[in-house]
Amino acid sequence: MRICIVKWIRYKNNPKYRGERGKNMDKNLIGYARVSSLSQNDGRQIIALMEYGVPKSRIYSDHQSGKDFERENYKRMLKRLKKGDILVIKSIDRLGRSYKDVIKQWQYITQEKGADIIVLDMPILNTISCPNRNPIRTAD
Repeated sequence: MRICIVKWIRYKNNPKYRGERGKNMDKNLIGYARVSSLSQNDGRQIIALMEYGVPKSRIYSDHQSGKDFERENYKRMLKRLKKGDILVIKSIDRLGRSYKDVIKQWQYITQEKGADIIVLDMPILNTISCPNRNPIRTAD
């Protein structure tokens, strides 16, 4: 418990995160975490999502391969996600393994659902600061 509190204090006092987190606190944050098997632990991802400000009750987690998007809690998360919400993930590979499928899901979430995405490990992908809401480019 002490380690979590120390991490939270360090995080809270870090201006790099405080500004962006503060701007998004009035929006509905939803988190998603995934590990590939039951023997793996999603604890670090969940802690990172909570440190960002996602309430534990809004974090969805799967212990399943990322080969496709037929995951129970991923589907639940998509049903709950609505226009104006922000999906927070630790890293892009937590969505899935296939680049092509991740792009399809990214476009579905940002364009059809109207939600934004924040990738904690790669802020350049965040759609909050991207007017066209699709920082992932595809070649024609």
